[in-house]
Amino acid sequence: MRQDSESRSIKVNYKIGEEEEQIFASNVILTSRYTTINFLPKNLFEQFRRLANFYFLLIIILEYFPFSPLSGTVSLLPLVFVLTVTAVREAFEDWQRHKSDRDINNAESLVYDNGQFVTRKWKDIVVGDIVKVHNKEFFSTDLVVLTSSENEGICYIDTCNLDGETNLKIKQGLKSTYPLQDEKDFDGLDMTINCELPNNRLYNFDGNMVWNEKKESLSNKQILLRGCMLKNTQWVIGVCVFTGKETKLMMNQTDPPSKRSTIEIQLNPRLLTIFAFLAIIGLVGGIAAGVWQTKWGTKAWYLGKVMDDSIFTNGAFLGFTGFFSFIIVCNVMIPISLYVSMEIVKLIQSLFINWDEKMYHAQSKTPAHARTSNLTEELGIIDYVFSDKTGTLTCNVMEFMKCTIGGFSYGTGVTEVAMAAAKRNGQILEDPRKKYKKKKKKYNSEKYSKKKTKKTTNIIDEGNVGIPLLDQVSTDDTSDEERKNKMSGNELGEEFNGEIPAFIDDHFLNHLNDKEHENSEFIHEFLLSMAVCHTVIPERDQEDPDNLKKIVYQAASPDEGALVDAARMLGYTFHSRTPDTVTISNNDEDSTYEILNVLEFNSTRKRMSVIMKTPQDEIKIFTKGADNVIYERLNKEQEEAFGETTLDHLEIFAKEGLRTLCFASRTIPQEEYDNWKKQFHEANTSLVDRKQKLMDVAELMERDLRLIGASAIEDKLQKGVPKAIEALMNAGIKVWVLTGDKKETAINIGFACSLITNDMYIQQIDSQSIEAMKEEIETCKEQMAEHYDNGGVVLVITGSALRYALMDEIRDEFLAIGIKCKAVVCCRVSPLQKSQVVDLVRKGVKKSVTLGIGDGANDVSMIQAAHVGIGISGQEGMQAVLASDYSIAQFKFLKRLLLVHGRWNFRRVCIIILYSFYKNMAFAFLQFIFAFQSSFTAQTLFDALCISFYNVAFTSFPIMVLSVFDQDVTSKAELDYPKLYSGGDRDKEFNFVRFWTWLLEGMYHALVLFLIPFFLWNSEPLAGNGQTSGLWGMSITVYTGLVFVVNLKLALHVNNWTWIHHFTIWGSIIVWFVFILLLGEIPLLAPSMYKVAVNVFSTGIFWFTVFISIVICLVPDILIKYFRREFKPLDYHIIQEREKRNLGPIEPKKPEQIALKPTISIFKDAFKKKVQMLVNGKKYRHTGSAFNPGNSQGVVSGNLIVGTVDEDYELVTLNNTDNKINKDQNLSSSGTSSGQSSESDEL
Repeated sequence: MRQDSESRSIKVNYKIGEEEEQIFASNVILTSRYTTINFLPKNLFEQFRRLANFYFLLIIILEYFPFSPLSGTVSLLPLVFVLTVTAVREAFEDWQRHKSDRDINNAESLVYDNGQFVTRKWKDIVVGDIVKVHNKEFFSTDLVVLTSSENEGICYIDTCNLDGETNLKIKQGLKSTYPLQDEKDFDGLDMTINCELPNNRLYNFDGNMVWNEKKESLSNKQILLRGCMLKNTQWVIGVCVFTGKETKLMMNQTDPPSKRSTIEIQLNPRLLTIFAFLAIIGLVGGIAAGVWQTKWGTKAWYLGKVMDDSIFTNGAFLGFTGFFSFIIVCNVMIPISLYVSMEIVKLIQSLFINWDEKMYHAQSKTPAHARTSNLTEELGIIDYVFSDKTGTLTCNVMEFMKCTIGGFSYGTGVTEVAMAAAKRNGQILEDPRKKYKKKKKKYNSEKYSKKKTKKTTNIIDEGNVGIPLLDQVSTDDTSDEERKNKMSGNELGEEFNGEIPAFIDDHFLNHLNDKEHENSEFIHEFLLSMAVCHTVIPERDQEDPDNLKKIVYQAASPDEGALVDAARMLGYTFHSRTPDTVTISNNDEDSTYEILNVLEFNSTRKRMSVIMKTPQDEIKIFTKGADNVIYERLNKEQEEAFGETTLDHLEIFAKEGLRTLCFASRTIPQEEYDNWKKQFHEANTSLVDRKQKLMDVAELMERDLRLIGASAIEDKLQKGVPKAIEALMNAGIKVWVLTGDKKETAINIGFACSLITNDMYIQQIDSQSIEAMKEEIETCKEQMAEHYDNGGVVLVITGSALRYALMDEIRDEFLAIGIKCKAVVCCRVSPLQKSQVVDLVRKGVKKSVTLGIGDGANDVSMIQAAHVGIGISGQEGMQAVLASDYSIAQFKFLKRLLLVHGRWNFRRVCIIILYSFYKNMAFAFLQFIFAFQSSFTAQTLFDALCISFYNVAFTSFPIMVLSVFDQDVTSKAELDYPKLYSGGDRDKEFNFVRFWTWLLEGMYHALVLFLIPFFLWNSEPLAGNGQTSGLWGMSITVYTGLVFVVNLKLALHVNNWTWIHHFTIWGSIIVWFVFILLLGEIPLLAPSMYKVAVNVFSTGIFWFTVFISIVICLVPDILIKYFRREFKPLDYHIIQEREKRNLGPIEPKKPEQIALKPTISIFKDAFKKKVQMLVNGKKYRHTGSAFNPGNSQGVVSGNLIVGTVDEDYELVTLNNTDNKINKDQNLSSSGTSSGQSSESDEL
């Protein structure tokens, strides 16, 4: 047993002596953060790292000094409450982690010891132990598989807990260790495993095994990772190589990157301004206190003995202490309740996302899921969406549609992209599959058997070439279960009434069957290469294992599965695999091919190869991969034969939106293979840089290839994608598509999904040098200037050009043109480049908010680089979901997530922040105003308990309810009018001016609430019982007015009243009256307040004063709201009126529509009650809400005419396909046809 800087060496079944030191990690797992001893100090330290908590702690400390006007004990209660709630939550969560750790560490497994397998707890398992795991048991450590109950040492594992993928993975022991079946076989086992050091690479394991004086390579195929479960295998035996915190599972359990919302970031500088204002108040109050003491303090004989103390007669000392006293009195300006309220509100908002049935995907039974509650409002201010294509915009369910073989193109199917392109050109393409569906033709077994030829046992008669007997090709939204059912197929003689496959061609069968045809040999080799060049695992039907039509293929990617499906459909059925062979059935005859080596695919190689020995004892290599990669490795003479023709076909396929792969092969001389095999073995058993060495060795074999042809697979768009992208773009969100596909494919997919339209100019950049890149950027600038007002520009850039565009020298110029484009498509990009593009925009465009959305492991870096990451739970496992902030099942749900939940939550979070600071400013400023009447002694206007309960009981619940339930417009309106998302009011919701406007309102209300009672109270000082109410009577009057005003001001911002709004707003006011009356009856709690409330409430001047205060405070708010709605309505004001009148969405009838463009001349009429406008030759009467056209339906000639009336208007014609609307312009519909769903209409 040893470990150095590069590797570790493990002696199998080695028992460490008592005096030997264990050099490897224990298998004890500890995921908890706290212990009983360190919980309190550690938790308090974590909580006081938050600036607000630390601030309140300092305030409370100051309150314990003699000069403090408030008791520290009373002020301590809210902070203790906040700290306690957080501590209890974290303690409960950590207790659950402790419990989970204890259960896991004490779980039991079988370990080989003294000739037999014995039960041992997981925490006692050590590196080198031989462990036996049974079916449906979890692996306790990372194991190297030795043998299993299945043939050839194969075992099936479920990695769902590790990477979220639901399909079973196959692992296999080495051929030499498979015979180790009995317990006695492990006695005296002299075996050493050398492997890499512990790391977090889930899909990589480099090692070798030395046994019987033979060294064999170990790879990821032999590793069983902790956390995975054994499935469909009775048992498996392996050697423990990594334990505890060194297992790959534990090394991957790192916290995701911390993300803070834009509002949270903007809140900190706002807080600094509050701190500065509070310091000014303290300074003014302190100076005033010192001045007052110096001039008049010695004359205040009524203060008694306190003035005899020289300290209290010193003006400088009183000024110093007064500074801190006023800070203590006004510290409530920073609302401690805000943080707790926001956490609760955001949590509930996240639950609403989870519970939204309209984002539930019934077919996969997958709801939307908010994996974090910190970013709910961030969804409402997205500027850029960066989207993967495959599996995100498309279904990632592949159909083999076309191919090119030997220079001949086959396949007459029509893709969605081709149909969309034809539609743009005014043409109609019909899918040829429709005629077969209409026929529902019945095939007779006897008739078919007479027509079939020797080579066509799996192919239907000529004229229906390519239509299989298997009803099996995957279609849009096909689940695994449905796919299995489709695989069952139709027996000969049964009616063919299933899904018609995409591959249809009348010429294919002729060429295949005609041995004399020049392309017959190429077709057979092409089908063979599809059937053998893969890593697919066939699963036979348990009830009918001999029926090859019922085989279900477990593929690492949908592409591989589609190719093997296609090979079976066309007569080459792959049905069996062993570690060393694959078996293909053709013409009812089985052919077994010996697998010599597999050169696996990775994102760098962009290809995979299989080296095998054919039944004719030839050694051949079959390679498939991207066209540019394959063409670089072709024999130059052979390439000239039909290489150019194939490239032409590939370009056509790409324009139809098809995914292409090239196939090539060559025969390898035995001597060449023998020499290469030694190099491969050396690289494959290396522990250092094995991946690169294998890539270098593969290059030696993947050369001088003979091109066979290329496949073309359709990956259909998900339902609703075009409408979703159109809505997002109408909402002002720019969409960038980042894909690994070819340029032509990416462009045509862009057209199909409405990202690109006919009136847009497509600027392509494919530079191969930095100088060329600079030239193309200049060209792009010229094109943008020319086309900016005429449809705009779409930028399409390749991965090779992007490499130069991201260089420091020109990245700013590239970004400048990118952000001005209507859309950007990056094709042939790597996962790293995806994250680099997101990072470029995130850091380069100030105040921009980015969103990354993808479905695969290659999208994880992009998702984590964006402000908000969205994972789609699709065909490629759950890695993207696990790395995301939110997950959805389909791209179309992104529209509702952003336009509905995002916009609502953004407005809600803004209002809770603004209102919380407003109500606390009003409360604190009252204390400061009172200082002018209390000789700047920092005497409080309110009782200590009233101060403590202000935020807790009288003002907190209404704003929380508003922030959870408020809807300014309905969800239907949000989707009908995407322009609402960026309708000009978004930037005004939480800016510096608006923030301080709310604070100034709080100061104004404080001034009114104090001065009105001050003057009116002096006019009638006696209560109903003849007694004066004094300071505390004035206090109750001011406090009552404050509770009314802050709650009624909030009521003015309620858009949709419900019973819970009424309950919390009016209930908070009632609670105040109940509280103050009870407080006045319990002298022990507040002696100075005894019976004061009863006396005050019995006077008429109290109710009059409160009423006048409320009116003077809120009338300006009401007038301003009326003026805005009447003369300067915002977008949502207009929609609210339409909804109130049940007018429904606007659907324009014509391609061109009339809208109103602001000018100058009619400004004089802005304040008139009625303004008439000419629309389509008819008069339009404006009633203040901009949607009343003078008739009951609110529409003139079916067109939407909306405009503010603070400016003049002139009549203009807007093009239907490019209705450019600025924030200061009118609202208009998106110009879609009247037959289109209202969800895609633009506001």
